[in-house]
Amino acid sequence: MANTTSEEQKELFAIIYEMKKGMRNVFNPDWFNYAFLGNETKHLHGHFIPRYASQKEFEGITFKDKLYGHNYQTDHNFSVPPEVIEKIRLAIQESLVFIKVD
Repeated sequence: MANTTSEEQKELFAIIYEMKKGMRNVFNPDWFNYAFLGNETKHLHGHFIPRYASQKEFEGITFKDKLYGHNYQTDHNFSVPPEVIEKIRLAIQESLVFIKVD
């Protein structure tokens, strides 16, 4: 992020703010983790990770954040059917109202 302009930073923070609002409206996470990397390519690579103190259920699937309060680690053994992933995506998309940054 050190090479971004102030306008680009402002836009990024506005997007993150809207993403947080949308995620809170849909899934009510307890916390958010962010990671911005650029190790292999010369562009900003970002992760936006909602965190949950207790398990959540969506479409009959129980989601557990086993490492809440600690560094996030992907559980490669946990699988979600593509149709549920699409429902998650649509629920988040419907909750987003991006604002124009001047």
